[in-house]
Amino acid sequence: MKQFLFLVLMVSSTAYGFEDNPIMPFSTAKNIAVQSNIRWIPVDDVQAACDKESRRRGGTGFKMAVQACSFNDAPVNGVNNCIIYTFKNPTMHTLGHETRHCFQGAWHE
Repeated sequence: MKQFLFLVLMVSSTAYGFEDNPIMPFSTAKNIAVQSNIRWIPVDDVQAACDKESRRRGGTGFKMAVQACSFNDAPVNGVNNCIIYTFKNPTMHTLGHETRHCFQGAWHE
């Protein structure tokens, strides 16, 4: 099955032209999925886990430090499978940011 890779870098929103304000409403008009099966894996070493998952999916890993990441499989009938890696004690904003990727793909690229 063809897979799409969506990677998340926790970086300044103004540098990349997207809105990542945790209290700002956002549109759902461009959602890639209407349902997502989410697997959340808290780990000690997020960088290693994200790099490993990226390479497993044919990527090259990350070129900068990440605080979390998520990966989506291509949606089938509006449903996708999504995996999220975070530290074992993430913030709600970090987990929410990654969960948004499960429904909106690489919305800030």
